[in-house]
Amino acid sequence: MNEILKSPRAVWETYARDGKFAYQWSPDAARAVWHPRLTCPFGGRAPLEWRLSAGQDDARGF
Repeated sequence: MNEILKSPRAVWETYARDGKFAYQWSPDAARAVWHPRLTCPFGGRAPLEWRLSAGQDDARGF
């Protein structure tokens, strides 16, 4: 079993303090996961991976 050393929110806040937007990725579901959490909401499996946003706007201009 994986040991949780730091809460997902605490990890996200650490990235945010450094000016980075991080999100979690589920390898099992091949989807991004948002809000930070312990397990995948699409299949309930852990671990989720942390990824950094490229900071690009989508085609709609948001």
